[in-house]
Amino acid sequence: MNATPTLLVVDIQNDYFPGGRHPLHEPEAAARNARRLLDAFREREWPVVHVQHIALAPAATFFLPETPGAAIHELVRPAPGEPIVVSTGRTRSWAPGCSRPSAERARGRWSSSG
Repeated sequence: MNATPTLLVVDIQNDYFPGGRHPLHEPEAAARNARRLLDAFREREWPVVHVQHIALAPAATFFLPETPGAAIHELVRPAPGEPIVVSTGRTRSWAPGCSRPSAERARGRWSSSG
């Protein structure tokens, strides 16, 4: 059986870039690398799933709901039909050894909070 690879584009969001609430070191380089992979997957018509973190904790300072910083960065913005999995951090579903949502479950928007 030949399995088709699926690309997960995880948390490449505006708050990690200059001007955001939690800028990282050289996020542009990381986003450009992700974009190269994204272009290759799209060219081959392989599945792409985007993961967007939305912070719901009262003490959260970035990735806040309904803010520009929580938006997926323009370099890797989802194309029409590419699902977005919304991770709220309420569960440890992305931790090693824990279950992960499948691409089939990621149609449209799905929240890891339950």
